[in-house]
Amino acid sequence: MTGVHPRLVEAFGALDAAGVRWCLLRGRSELDAPAGDVDLLLHPADATRARRAFGDAEMPALRVWAGGRQSFFLGWDRDSELWVYVHAVTELSFGPFHGLRLPGMDGVLARLERSDGVPMPAPSDRFWITLLHGLVDKGRLDPRHRAALTELAPFVDPRAGLAVEVDRIASPGSGPSALLDGVRAARWEDLERAAPTFRTHWGRRDPAAAVRAARHRASLLLVKIREISTRRGMGVALLAPDGGGKSRLATALPAALYFPVRRFYMGLEGGPFANAGPSLLPGSGMLRRLAHLWRNWIEARYHQARRRCVVFERYPYEALLPAPEGAGLLSLARRAVLGHALPVPDVVLVLDAPGEVLYQRKGEHSPEGLERDRRGYLRLAERLPQATVLDATRPFAEVRRDATAAVWRAYRRRLGSR
Repeated sequence: MTGVHPRLVEAFGALDAAGVRWCLLRGRSELDAPAGDVDLLLHPADATRARRAFGDAEMPALRVWAGGRQSFFLGWDRDSELWVYVHAVTELSFGPFHGLRLPGMDGVLARLERSDGVPMPAPSDRFWITLLHGLVDKGRLDPRHRAALTELAPFVDPRAGLAVEVDRIASPGSGPSALLDGVRAARWEDLERAAPTFRTHWGRRDPAAAVRAARHRASLLLVKIREISTRRGMGVALLAPDGGGKSRLATALPAALYFPVRRFYMGLEGGPFANAGPSLLPGSGMLRRLAHLWRNWIEARYHQARRRCVVFERYPYEALLPAPEGAGLLSLARRAVLGHALPVPDVVLVLDAPGEVLYQRKGEHSPEGLERDRRGYLRLAERLPQATVLDATRPFAEVRRDATAAVWRAYRRRLGSR
């Protein structure tokens, strides 16, 4: 396949190998670096095989509040750092809640033609799918739709293919010939003004449309209820001695990850405690820190419930590092409480670099002390099954890629993918 992103080449190849009947609905010229959805049509009998094929291509199905006969798949490519989002449907349906179904899908899949290796509907079918998508779904024909329709119009026979199905649902004066003439004459405003009447008449000609839309709407609610606990966004904790690059990585991850990101400072020193005076009452300092940590964690959980990824800059695990020499039992107990104060995050990223390198970056503390902290973080990582150690001495772009890959692996595991 030429002009197709490697992640999609792998996914499309997996679909073909699994014997899935499928095609790309639109956007062939954008497949080299897709910025939006990649829209596919799948035969409903092949939907289960398609999900397995996407999983084999490391593009698991997302748990999205969509309902109806549609699925969403997400993949990430390390080399290009590009996220690829596929929207797959198993019927040609339009309008609010996809209640208006256009028959003839089997004919569309039977008339496919390859565009540089990618199966697509025949030009005539693509014309009607594009026109209905613009008029019925969006109520307008934007410049991209207009350009595509103008290019496809010469190949359209208003008496064949999907035009036969359009003729059955069209309103008077808006049959296939009239619609085709409107496109050929570039009467875009006239076509857009007729869109509401066309949509209303289609609904009247198809009594089951209201039932399908209601069923689809109900499925949305059921999906929301069923997946309220599984759609939680990821929680990512960044750990490292001073100079390890935590702040830089926390700043870079929002642009690197597919999901919206919120940042929280979860350190036990600095930040809101940088100018804190001595505690007036014994234990009040620890209580203040616990209150700060839990307040931030509760707010973070809210964002995770909204499918946002939360990045914790530092985490109370720092209290589990080796205590200074001479620390008393009270200090050790305090550190144990703080170190286990919060639930386990989904991913822990430990940025590793020798103490001398860390000292050269920030000039704080001593190389020996930083090296001691480094070894403590590495021992801590060995005890945390969700931890990944990243070599922070490499170029930052590689560190960012490794961090993104670690978050993506954890998300795939949650979705049941490899």
